Amino acid sequence: MNEASQEAWVLCHLYEDQLEACGVMDTLLTDVARRFRDVKCLRIKATSAVENFPSRNLPALFIYHDGTLQHQLITLASLHGLRSRPEDLEWYLFERKVLDTQMEEPPKPPSESIRMAHSGAAARLRLHAEEDERGEEDILDEYDPGAREA
Repeated sequence: MNEASQEAWVLCHLYEDQLEACGVMDTLLTDVARRFRDVKCLRIKATSAVENFPSRNLPALFIYHDGTLQHQLITLASLHGLRSRPEDLEWYLFERKVLDTQMEEPPKPPSESIRMAHSGAAARLRLHAEEDERGEEDILDEYDPGAREA
């Protein structure tokens, strides 16, 4: 990962399958990987990367560049929690100079809640009008499988 971050920004998502917020982060990163080809997105099961990594700190996004950790996003609280949208992450990364955006101002807070619906290994977003109630080497580059073939 350190070698890859010498050439590009690397976003490493620590996740657990059973956590809805990790599914939301997967969806956000899928969008980033699709639209910003110069940013590399990886995901690692949290307990494979760090023994006993606390699930309360997930999803965790570690952002590397020039061989070192530059930023970290622990949980989606800095964005909009389970209501986070791709534009929220895009603005977050823009503010940290990870990517350039065509957005001219931060996105307005979401007016609808977002929940994850899992269908096998794939995940998709559904909008709901009601409010929310409230091995390290085993890196999977699932965000854009087509990029490997390019």
